[in-house]
Amino acid sequence: MIVRELESSAGVVGLSKRDVLSLAGHPGTRIESRRGSLWVTQDGDRRDVVLADGETHLLDREGPVLVQALDAALVVVRPATQPGKAPGLWQRLTQAALSA
Repeated sequence: MIVRELESSAGVVGLSKRDVLSLAGHPGTRIESRRGSLWVTQDGDRRDVVLADGETHLLDREGPVLVQALDAALVVVRPATQPGKAPGLWQRLTQAALSA
């Protein structure tokens, strides 16, 4: 098992089975499984969430988050969007590449 830390508020990370991604959680942050199954748990939240391929979980609180790959997985972390602010060019290009 390898533990990785996501330094920024967004990113795409490939995980092998049982690998763990650690990140700072903020309300509105989206965690998406692009491939594989993920187990998501957040400090202070009694819920544990299991995401199947293509599913998304929206964080609703502050606190450290652990995402574990139940099998080989591709995780997409997207920061909370600010109301009334249109996504920038880099974000639109990243979204287009991920949806292709």
